[in-house]
Amino acid sequence: MPARGAGHPAPQELVKIGISGTFGVGKSVLARLLGEELRLPVIGGAAASVAVRLGVKDVGEFVRDKSLAREFLIHVLSEQVAAENACPDGFVSDGTALDCLACWLACGLNGSELGRTYRARCLSRRYDVVLYVPLSQNSRERQEEFASDFQKFRFRVDQALRMVLFRFKLVESIVVEGSAREGVALTGTVARVIEAVRKVRRT
Repeated sequence: MPARGAGHPAPQELVKIGISGTFGVGKSVLARLLGEELRLPVIGGAAASVAVRLGVKDVGEFVRDKSLAREFLIHVLSEQVAAENACPDGFVSDGTALDCLACWLACGLNGSELGRTYRARCLSRRYDVVLYVPLSQNSRERQEEFASDFQKFRFRVDQALRMVLFRFKLVESIVVEGSAREGVALTGTVARVIEAVRKVRRT
């Protein structure tokens, strides 16, 4: 049996890979599996560490408090940028600066000078390819009148992220099909990532 990663390019050939998606779609599992397969360091988890530091116990807290949301997202972006800069030879990122922007937009924080600055900083980050893990169709259908504040916010973040990735077409994006949480999404993903990176570098 070939060794894990055999036949795939060396890590330095695959530089910046981001995994984007709203809360609870399986980004962390996919990042870990893809990092192992491609032999790249996995970064991420900024939101969790910032939440602990600020004492935020659930998303609803900063959904209701824009001042807290602003502070939270500024710290998350700073940690994300620092983690990316600490891996100049490449990485797989569980979450991206584009996710930060999607959350910022979902919180309604974009209509100010600070909002424009934050947006510009998010959009200045560069990735070779971004894997987008969408909400399942079942989850989308449940975003109705009986949905919790968390579910509604989760849906708003997903909508904002789709706009950032596909309407603006800022990066080469791949929609990941299947269950990332169970690792199913890894099937065929490695080859698609490699081809996407090569396509970007040829242009």
